[in-house]
Amino acid sequence: MIQAILVKLSQNISNIDVALTMSPLYILHDYRIYFDHLLAESDREDTKQHILNTLGVQSFNDQETIYYEEIRRLDKLFDYLVVLSK
Repeated sequence: MIQAILVKLSQNISNIDVALTMSPLYILHDYRIYFDHLLAESDREDTKQHILNTLGVQSFNDQETIYYEEIRRLDKLFDYLVVLSK
């Protein structure tokens, strides 16, 4: 639903990549599933690597960097929503 709202609000703005802007919500979802152990063991490494690649973090052990990057991206997403909704 948030993606549809962003698409609608940004129709007249060409430099907003809605998929990239939405990515922190998907990463947050993957992160939760990874830590709630809701993945088969065979999928855990792929999910972990996807999180690292998307956030541009080198090590999954560097949780502080992962958190800060995720928060930064979520902040940007919510900034877009606030600015575009005015």
